[in-house]
Parts: sequence; C-alpha cells; structure tokens
Amino acid sequence: MFSAFKIAMDRSPLRSGPFLRLWLGLSISYLGDQFTLIALLWFVLQLTGSGIAVSLVILCFQLPAMLTGPLLGALLDQWQPRLVIGIDNCVRALLIGAIPSLYLLGVLQLWHIYVLAVLAGALAPATGAGIRVILPHLVAEDALSGPMLYLQPACNLRLCLVQLLRGLWLPGRSALGFID
Repeated sequence: MFSAFKIAMDRSPLRSGPFLRLWLGLSISYLGDQFTLIALLWFVLQLTGSGIAVSLVILCFQLPAMLTGPLLGALLDQWQPRLVIGIDNCVRALLIGAIPSLYLLGVLQLWHIYVLAVLAGALAPATGAGIRVILPHLVAEDALSGPMLYLQPACNLRLCLVQLLRGLWLPGRSALGFID
C-alpha cells in the first residue's frame, strides 16, 4: 500500500520544478482575481447601494471574455504563451489598480469602473487558454491528465476558500453582496 503511494508521489507533477512554479503562480493569480472581484463588488455596493450596479460590474467582467476568447487563442498561437500570460496579468493589474488611483484623485465615476471591468474581463481568458498551450511542454503527453487533475481542484479549493471568506467578511449579505 505504501509503495503504491510512494510511486504515485514520485510521478507527481508537483515534483517538476516548472510545473510547480506554474501551479503556484496560478494559485496566487486566481486567488488575487477572486479577492479583487470581492473587493470591487463590495466597493461598488458601498459606493452606490445598488444591486443593479453590482450586477453590471459582474456582467462587465464576464461578457467580454466570451467575445475575446477566440482572439486571444489566435494570439497565443502567434506569440509565446508565457509572454501573453505575463502581459495579460500585468495589464489587468494596471487596469484594476486604476480604480483606487482614480478614487484617491477624486475623479472616479461608476462608468470608469464599468469600462475598466470590461477591459480587464476582455483579457481574462488569456491566462486560462495559455495554460492549456504551455502544459504539454511541461509534462509528457501521456501524463497530461495528471497535471490537469492538480490544476482543477486547486482552482476549486481557491474558489471555495474565497466564498467562505466572502461570507465571513460580508455577514448578512449573499454571495453576490446583495443584502439578504
């Protein structure tokens, strides 16, 4: 029994340095994305008191991703995926970072949040698609199902953790920040 466990651990993709770095980077990135969404939704709710405004922010993040996914896929075919993912994450950080900057300058309006959310949402599929392009280069083709099993539960665990923290952080509110 223990020898089977040892064999499984020896073949674990987390023993591969490049895959481990990818997994850790994705974990941090996805966790940051979720906390950003929580903070932004809470900020919009506090700013406007409107559930509709919160819903529009969610729509602004989600809708562009459906439209830009194929374009970003073509971009990943032309350019190095690692570069595209890096640019994606940096540009999205700058876009989201513009919100508190505009707020501190006293010029932030709700439409600014919508526009920045649309732009950030449009770039969001680049990382997910880029991972699918990079992964076959990090892991042997016959072992691809294993690493995917590591990536998906880690993503789900992060989402569950964020939902738990959201519930603790915003007591009396539902998962989307609306008053129960």
